[in-house]
Amino acid sequence: MTSKTPSKTLHPSAITQPVVSVWERSLDLLAQELSHHNYTKWVESLELHEWDGEVLHLDASDLFAKEWIEENYLARITEVVSRLSDGQVRVELGVREGGKVGVPEAPVVRRVAPGVAEVTPPPFQPGMTFDDFVVGPSNRFVHAAAEAVATMPGEAYNPFFIYGGSGLGKTHLLNAIAHRAWQENPRRTICFLTAEQFVNDLVDSTRRHRWDAFHDRYRRVDLLLLDDIQFIAGKEQTQKEFFHTFNTLHAAHKQIVLTADCSPKEIDHLEERLKTRFEWGLIGDVQPPCLETRLAILKRKALRDGVHLPEEVALLIASRVHSSIRKLEGCLIKLTAYTSLTGQSLDLARAEELLRDLLQEEQREVSPERIQQAVADHYGLRVADLKSKRRTNAISHPRQVAMYLCRILTSHSLPEIGRLFGGRDHTTVLHGCRKIDDLRGQDPSLAQTLRTLRRKLESPAGG
Repeated sequence: MTSKTPSKTLHPSAITQPVVSVWERSLDLLAQELSHHNYTKWVESLELHEWDGEVLHLDASDLFAKEWIEENYLARITEVVSRLSDGQVRVELGVREGGKVGVPEAPVVRRVAPGVAEVTPPPFQPGMTFDDFVVGPSNRFVHAAAEAVATMPGEAYNPFFIYGGSGLGKTHLLNAIAHRAWQENPRRTICFLTAEQFVNDLVDSTRRHRWDAFHDRYRRVDLLLLDDIQFIAGKEQTQKEFFHTFNTLHAAHKQIVLTADCSPKEIDHLEERLKTRFEWGLIGDVQPPCLETRLAILKRKALRDGVHLPEEVALLIASRVHSSIRKLEGCLIKLTAYTSLTGQSLDLARAEELLRDLLQEEQREVSPERIQQAVADHYGLRVADLKSKRRTNAISHPRQVAMYLCRILTSHSLPEIGRLFGGRDHTTVLHGCRKIDDLRGQDPSLAQTLRTLRRKLESPAGG
């Protein structure tokens, strides 16, 4: 949870210190939610411009960045700023003076020419090292393997494939590997990026006919670390290019580390030859942390940020938030913002009041199994019917209702939900969710059914 300092190109009369503090805390939270590349590329570069009491004006670097942020990140930025401001805030984007239409940047490749005497530290996320990673039963194996890979890249486990749910530390481990590998040998060439960035760079290089430069960026490195590899699924040209990149690096004994939200064989629309190669090395999954690990994570982050976190408050958060480390950090950020802005100390009652919405949101998350059972009971079916291949309306409609509820009441991804319903494709899940979402606005009976099921599932004794 590294503190990000926004640009100080502000209007002094319009931007007060509390507003600056809220924006800095918002950046902290967004840094934990987004990948390192997406955060530094799109969000961190935003500048505070003006605050008129109702609207927070931010400036993007250029028109391309403004339009991209509006489409992909503005809603989440608005939600985070409003939450930390304890009131609804409207966020509007402009383009800073001198801004122009931009083009997607190529990924940062850490390359050091032979004979250079001094080497500056690489631009990896500074708060995401092995020293900052809290080890517990849910991640001990993956952590040990990551350290081995960082110490002996290309020798220990190649490729190294890490998978698990969102917010459980996969990106942290990628950063930690990069940091350690660079510390062991500062002259190593390290390429760290997201799969989305790889796709964007491929598209841009194709448009500009810069194939040699593209191949040089990815095929002449010592370590390639790629986050969210499932993003290339269904993209034929990208998969073909990555297949050859993988082969070139692996044949040269260069280390490849990949992350995804599921195991290789469970990634839909990924070519079999890539799935096979991803399974050549070591596969490790990261599970949600246990209570003791969650407590340790909170205490370490509070200590690092200089925040006094009473034991009972730490226990409150750790016992109620269990699905994501990012949500733990989100709670801590809100408490830190409160103490920073008001100067008041924390106690259990105050923490419960401040975190009421966040904790209620976590409590509302129910298991997919409970949802399946509740829907099956409501429609007079068996859970096995929802998972079956049958496509009659009497089965497919309740199945889509259950998928829709899984989507809005749990943190499971579309591929994960598909696997819970008989191994269905994530596009099938998306279609079903959109269909129910459209129908509920037209069919009062369906809307009432959804409300009834949600009340049952979200009640303490629900399901």
